[in-house]
Amino acid sequence: MQISIKQIIYISITTGIISLLSFSCQKKEVYPLTPIIEFKDYSIIRRNGIDSNIVISFSFKDGDGDIGYSDDDKNMSVFVYYYKKKDGAFCFSNNFNVKLPMILPDGVKRPIKGDIDYLINIYYDLSLSKNDTVYVEFYLQDRALNKSNLIASPEIVLKKRL
Repeated sequence: MQISIKQIIYISITTGIISLLSFSCQKKEVYPLTPIIEFKDYSIIRRNGIDSNIVISFSFKDGDGDIGYSDDDKNMSVFVYYYKKKDGAFCFSNNFNVKLPMILPDGVKRPIKGDIDYLINIYYDLSLSKNDTVYVEFYLQDRALNKSNLIASPEIVLKKRL
């Protein structure tokens, strides 16, 4: 059986149309321009027998992808507030703000989502006693200065001194 040029062109056009239809049927992700974050988990890293770091894991979504800053920019992206329990009540202790690298270059606008693991170094916090309880609150800010929702970790018990 021989295939004619007409059949090859028909098969090529049909394949192209099917490909276009399948790509156009994919649902495009749409998120608000203000970032949205969601707490996922936390973990504790031990060094020399004491808890030295807390790793906070969270997911984010942003409608135009303007998360992070260039190397020469001084703005911060993630704002983290660290609280310690003292006499049964939580008191603000410190902030651990950080600048994220630019995810999409300026001028490129598209929805993005991802996960961030943020390490907080508490090794030199000498005010922590043997078993202290802490928690963190945090939010994400994009280049347009839109602030995400504020979320909090659960209470975290740290073992500092042996």
